[in-house]
Amino acid sequence: MCLNLSQNSNLTDKTVELIAGLTALVSLNLSNTRITSAGLQHLKTLKNLRSLTLESCKVTANDIKKFKLIHLPNLVSFRPE
Repeated sequence: MCLNLSQNSNLTDKTVELIAGLTALVSLNLSNTRITSAGLQHLKTLKNLRSLTLESCKVTANDIKKFKLIHLPNLVSFRPE
């Protein structure tokens, strides 16, 4: 399952909590939203996630790399900043 919520300036870290229940997600695009590194923590239940796009967000590439190593071992593609 793929979900594209890019270009949504109303999407925040709090909103991302709702996405955590979508455990079948394979691809997620949150580009140009207000998600921060703190919001990434809500995504750790998405063990099937293979692609994560966070362009133009307040999340650094370093934060995503650390998060991937600990919580998302299947993530093979991510586009930060």
